[in-house]
Amino acid sequence: AWNGAGPSSWSSDACFRYTLGQLPATPGGLTPSGGIRTSAYPVKLDFGDAARATQYEIYVQVWNGSAWQYYGTFRPTVSYYNLYSPWRGTGVVKAWRWKVRAWNGWGSSSWSNWAEFVN
Repeated sequence: AWNGAGPSSWSSDACFRYTLGQLPATPGGLTPSGGIRTSAYPVKLDFGDAARATQYEIYVQVWNGSAWQYYGTFRPTVSYYNLYSPWRGTGVVKAWRWKVRAWNGWGSSSWSNWAEFVN
């Protein structure tokens, strides 16, 4: 402590322990996957709950005929996301791929493997 008369003597030493939290597990069990063709609308991007997760990040790409193109990033708080295709009803069939990672207050898991499907 410090006042107009100057500093006091030092207090006794003290110890404390700080435990860091754990990052969430990487989500698995992604469906649809394996190049399966689905006619569902919307397409439910589904995956297993990840331990210690409070939110998820889904990264989606679509095949434009010559390369994978970014489609969107979605951040649900549950272990699925309903993907609505703008090509619905046009007769255009698209190949899609997506991956997911989990988040909590300590950071993110690693990304899952890519899952691919056709719609």
